[in-house]
Amino acid sequence: MTVWLKSITLLIAIGYAKAQHFLHFVILGAFGLIGLWLLNALIKDVDKLFNKPSAVLTKPKLFFVKRSIVEDNVYNANNSLQEPHHIDLNVDWKRILTSDPLGCVQSFICQLAAKETEALSKTESVILRLIKSPNQENWATKRLNFAVNYGKEAQKLIACQKYYSYCPYAVDTMMNIIKFF
Repeated sequence: MTVWLKSITLLIAIGYAKAQHFLHFVILGAFGLIGLWLLNALIKDVDKLFNKPSAVLTKPKLFFVKRSIVEDNVYNANNSLQEPHHIDLNVDWKRILTSDPLGCVQSFICQLAAKETEALSKTESVILRLIKSPNQENWATKRLNFAVNYGKEAQKLIACQKYYSYCPYAVDTMMNIIKFF
């Protein structure tokens, strides 16, 4: 009888341990999705600001004017931010980073900075430009600037994924999730 009791106790303990690991996995995934949702909310706000049709575009054109096309890339040949492409918004990075315990936002920014500038889409360029805000200098912007600099130095997405190992998502997955919403 004691053998059966010991084996049942052992099986219950093993089942409990496996359930704990599963619960940790579920909680980790939920935090990752929350971080992506916050990043998505930020992108929607930026999209509302920059994609409004102007009065010039809605009125009929009386004459045609040649216009210059702005380069989509964020960086110049020296990999430094170009000032004319600077976006000045008051983004609450503290709130965003405190709501992202897994560091998915930092991982996302690092992986974007690690990409080649020619491979960046316009949306990705805008996201990178949002990081450099001259009005704010606090712990949150320092973390994001570190992520940008680490990504530029590493120049490999895998290095960013290893550094921010708690975030299970790659940059392409996060961009697809952002576009999906």
